[in-house]
Parts: sequence; C-alpha cells; structure tokens
Amino acid sequence: MSIIIVKKEVNMDFLLFDLLIQLLVLFVFLADFILLITFTSVYFGVTRKHSVKFKAKASRITWIILFILLINAILFLAGGLCLVQTGDIQNLYEIMELEYIFVMFDDSFFNIMFIFIFIFSLIGLVLNYLLYQGLIRGAQSLSHAIGTTGFSYIRRKFSFKKIDWKLIIITTLVCQIWTIIIFSLFEPIANLDMNIALPDFNIFLILYSLITICIWAPIKEELIYRFLYINVLLKWFGKPKSKFLIGLAFVIPTIIWTLLHTYSLQNSIVKYIQVLPLGLILSYIYYKKDVEHCIFIHMAFNISSLFVALLI
Repeated sequence: MSIIIVKKEVNMDFLLFDLLIQLLVLFVFLADFILLITFTSVYFGVTRKHSVKFKAKASRITWIILFILLINAILFLAGGLCLVQTGDIQNLYEIMELEYIFVMFDDSFFNIMFIFIFIFSLIGLVLNYLLYQGLIRGAQSLSHAIGTTGFSYIRRKFSFKKIDWKLIIITTLVCQIWTIIIFSLFEPIANLDMNIALPDFNIFLILYSLITICIWAPIKEELIYRFLYINVLLKWFGKPKSKFLIGLAFVIPTIIWTLLHTYSLQNSIVKYIQVLPLGLILSYIYYKKDVEHCIFIHMAFNISSLFVALLI
C-alpha cells in the first residue's frame, strides 16, 4: 500500500464556506437521524396496540422496501467489483469521496471492501425492517388520530383507478417548468452518483443509481418527511385548524428535506431553490390526499428530471 498526496491550488474562502456547509449538513443529518429513530420508537410504542390492525399491510410494504434495498445492494456490489476488474481506480476514489488525498491499494483490498459493504447492507435489511415496520404502523396510527389519510392502501382498499393521475402530471410539469427556469438563471453543476458509472458504461452502477433516484429515494423521503414528520407535528399542534400551524407542519420537514439535498448539485443553493417548492407542494398534497400521491409525484419528478438534465 502506498499513499500519494495530490497537491492542488485551492481557494481558501471557498474551502471555508464549503467546510461550514459540510458542518451544517452533518448536523442536519445527525439531527434527522435522531428524530427519525426517536419519533419511530416513541410513536410505535405508544400506538403499538392500536396499530396491530395495520401489521399485515405494513409488513407487505416493508417487504417491498427490503426487496428494493436488496436489489440495490447486489447491484452496488456487482458494480464495484466490475470497477476493480477494469482497473478504474479513479471511479473508486469518487465513490469513496476522496477528493484531495488519493490512497492506492491493490485490487484485493477493494474486492474485500465491496464484499464487506454488501454484508453490512444485508445486516442493514434487518434493521430497516424493524425501522419501517415501526414507522408505518406508528405514522398510520397518528393519521387516524389527527384525521389525515396517511396510507390509502392501509386505510382502505387501494386502487390505481383512484389515483389522481391528472394531479400527478400537472404537479410534475409545474415543478419541472420551475426547474428549467431556475437552471436557466443559475447554471447547475451536476454531482450525481450516475456520473461515476456513466463514463465506463457500468450497467450495474447505472441501474443502482436509477433505482436509488427514481424509486428508493421517493419512497424513503415521503415516508419520513411527509408521512411521519408532518403527522408528528400535526399531533403536537393538537389537530390544528389554524392555517399558520398547518403551514408550519409543512415548512419544518420541508426545510430538513431540502437541506439534505446538499451536494446533489455542486452549487447547493441552486438545488435548494429548485426543490423547496416541490417539498411544500408535496406536503400540501399529503395533507389533502395521501402518501401514495406524494410518492408517485416524487417518482415522476425525479424520472423527468433525468430527461430535463439531458436537455439543459
């Protein structure tokens, strides 16, 4: 093993600003993780007896989530091992986010690294099952208590015919028009995981990125930031009729969700301006409709964003 330090001239003001942003994002990530675990544990515990009737359907949803995570873990392992076989070490550095210091290892190290990541992902499946089972049951119980629908699939018989596809299409179009306007005014600099895979046409990492962006991220984020957090805040506010308190229940999770999009573009402020309106719209739609509509809109937005990115 040898270590090579690559020297490059760096703007110190930029580095200081970048460091502050990273510290802010780290704080938000930690706070968000603590809130997620705390809210899930507390409200699952409080509503455990009441939520037994949701257990069967919540389990089906959770198994779908685990299946998506398992497929992603397999694709990431296969993609990583392919990068090792092709000797594309630079892409491995990008995955490991080593920007200023390049650490040179032999291929066996990287093979072992990706296998360990896969093993930890399998262990994570068990933890994710417990987390999302508790989240879904607890949040749905809160929905019953405060009068929101939550999951239509859990609350009543779900049907794709009952989905307001017109709402999904119009919302996606409006948000994409906003995206085009913002990206026309401020040049976006992409920083997506797909950039790692595309140069070498690594099909495994391309599929991993597509599933993460288009399927997994919308499901995970809507379950946490709309389904759970909004319900918790509405419960705290005592089933508010005040538009201010309802709006506050929308704004707080949306701000957290927006900040977590840091570094999806290199110029993060542009990303904040782009996604903030989407978060508020999704919050309102969750309140008026259900979490399924939020997931479908989020998926449609992310999928269409890939095409918009090719055009801009």
